[in-house]
Order: sequence, then structure tokens, then C-alpha cells
Amino acid sequence: MLTPEEDLREGIEPLSDAERRWLRRLENMLRDMPPRLVLIECADSLMLVDRAAARESELADGAARRDGIVLADVRYGFGKVQGVSG
Repeated sequence: MLTPEEDLREGIEPLSDAERRWLRRLENMLRDMPPRLVLIECADSLMLVDRAAARESELADGAARRDGIVLADVRYGFGKVQGVSG
């Protein structure tokens, strides 16, 4: 869902047509994501993990990898997703 232009800070341009097309592809891919999988960002890595096992893991600080629930590291994910809490 696009943020209304009036909600954007001055100097922040709305998404270009190419960026909107990319967003639609991302949304479709996430919509179709198998229920077993969940993406997590931790320790400068974007990882695909088993959702059920993730509920039993601390996930942070390498716990997901130590717990053996990382199914794959997502290539090109470094620096593309920023985890924020609060």
C-alpha cells in the first residue's frame, strides 16, 4: 500500500513507476510465500527460517543458526532490510 504523498516528508519523492512495479512483485512473492517459511533479519543477514521452530528460538545474536533452523541465507539481502524495534 502506497503512503499518501501528503504524508511524505518534504524532499522525499514518492515511488517511481519502476519502484511501484518492484513493490508489486515483492508483495505478490510475500503473499505466495509458503506458510512454513519466515524471513528474519539478524546480524547483517537476511535468512529464511522454519516458522514453527522460530517460535521456540531466541533468533537473535546467532541463536537461529545455532538452533539449526536457518533454511537458507538470502543472497543480496545484506543491507537491504533493516530491523527496527519499538
